[in-house]
Amino acid sequence: MKVIKGLILFCFLAVGISACFDAPVFDIIPEISFKKIQFKEVPGPATNDSLILYLNFRDGDGDLGYYKDDLDEPYNASFYFLATGTDADGDLKNDTVRVATQQVYDTNDRPYILLKSDDLNGKLVTNRTRLETGYSYLPVYDPNSCLYYADDELLVPEESVDNTYNIVDTLTGPGGIYYLVRSEPLFYKANINHNNIDVTFWVFEGGTWVKFDWLKEYCFRFDARFPVLSDKSGPLEGTIRYAMPSTGFLPEFSIKTLKLSVKIRDRALHESEEIETPQFTLDGIKVK
Repeated sequence: MKVIKGLILFCFLAVGISACFDAPVFDIIPEISFKKIQFKEVPGPATNDSLILYLNFRDGDGDLGYYKDDLDEPYNASFYFLATGTDADGDLKNDTVRVATQQVYDTNDRPYILLKSDDLNGKLVTNRTRLETGYSYLPVYDPNSCLYYADDELLVPEESVDNTYNIVDTLTGPGGIYYLVRSEPLFYKANINHNNIDVTFWVFEGGTWVKFDWLKEYCFRFDARFPVLSDKSGPLEGTIRYAMPSTGFLPEFSIKTLKLSVKIRDRALHESEEIETPQFTLDGIKVK
């Protein structure tokens, strides 16, 4: 039996930053403005092209960027849910309770996602929960979609599982016994605060701008995390270079007209105003 011992790391997406450290007075709410956008095509089959976005930024207290171990609430990646079942009188409540996660190591330094359900009652909400009395309001499970359910590997306190789950390992920790649940379609919601740059794609079709949903089409988002820009507190300004790699740009967009809407957030979760890029085509912004 393995033993849980601590927290783990997160791998940042590729974001390049340059910054200057003068001492002007800026608002503690980050400000961004568009600088430029480029498209770099990489020849060859199954190679990632890159859409590269440059943003100018200002921030009054300099708390831009996440540390690699900023993984616990409020920076956790996802929320999962417990079905409350009955109340103290035995009456059906049919509610679900949102539960955050944290990441932990075992004694062999293997990472796990731990459900932080201490002092909460209820069983994990899965694709089967919708079939139980009173839970038909939950989204229908679609094995080809990742909008509502994820086949995640999750470490769960003993009281939140039963023998109907696919339990593949048992661990002990400060809070008691935990079971590792794998390949179970779990009802989840992504935490927007896990990332600190949010990017939305818009395509001009039929005379109007239509949002392109990468999560729906590819089970992927271009929202990401950029690392800490300065360990010192104080006014900060500079340029964020955000490179978005994908094989899907040319097949999806070809000669279509696009624009992006973008915002960032700091470690205190202050959000900048959302800005838009000028409209563009991939060919029109192509660089070598």
